[in-house]
Amino acid sequence: MGSSASKLEEEKKRKEEQDRHIKQLTEEIARQVHQQKQLERERGLWEQERRRLLIERETIAAERRQAEQIKRKEQLEFLDRLVKDKVTKNLQLINDLRVAYHLNRLEEFPKNAYEEKELESLKFTQVANVFKNSNKPCFTIEKITSVNNIFNELHFKLNREIYRKRHKEKIPDLLIFHGTKQEFLHEICTYNFDRSKVRTHKFGHGVSFARDSYFATHYHRDNKRSNKKVMIIAKALLEKLPIGNENTIIPEAPYCSSTNEDMSVIVKYDDASAYPLYIVYYEGFHPPKCA
Repeated sequence: MGSSASKLEEEKKRKEEQDRHIKQLTEEIARQVHQQKQLERERGLWEQERRRLLIERETIAAERRQAEQIKRKEQLEFLDRLVKDKVTKNLQLINDLRVAYHLNRLEEFPKNAYEEKELESLKFTQVANVFKNSNKPCFTIEKITSVNNIFNELHFKLNREIYRKRHKEKIPDLLIFHGTKQEFLHEICTYNFDRSKVRTHKFGHGVSFARDSYFATHYHRDNKRSNKKVMIIAKALLEKLPIGNENTIIPEAPYCSSTNEDMSVIVKYDDASAYPLYIVYYEGFHPPKCA
């Protein structure tokens, strides 16, 4: 009997121990489940807050873009009014100058700085002869275009008046030649010749022109390697020409031009004293002996 009672007592204790262990495990699982649910609720709240912040940020960005668009539109409208006002005034000024020089009035302000138009027939022949008369039969003219830039033309005419007052005599015009690269044409035709862009100063620190077209075929130096070439025929003011050289920064007053010893080159130090009148597109190379 005593042994059976002892076994029952031990069995009871083991069962109570198991029950306590199961209870502890159950409580731990319940606690972890509770924590997991709490984390999920917090994650859900955090996700809601994140979405809310994203929506708020997108709303703010959209409002900012809209405000910038409105501001930009207002700025463009203001600039448009300002440009129209200035264009109207500039057109009036240009027309006043054109009338003074017996030129036709413009109906509207030019949309482009210059217009290039291919010459035909008689005018082509006349300008081609200007090119050929001082050249050699090494080159073939592909086409010739006229350059119409009212700004450069009017600036030239105004500068002529300054020259006349400075020299107290009538200053004649002269057609001279300027060899260049085709990629430079647009800038020259738009803004005129610019001596600040010149990198070599063999004849003076200005823009060099040739009296003879053949001399100008040697410039730009890349023309020697390319079959396709261009040359500008410029209208220039011809004043008395002192001798200049690579050290001539600018001639002594009242001169704004210089020449070399044999007078084959004219160097212009005043950009507005010449402007592009025609462009000759031509082909050919310099052979060792070109008759």
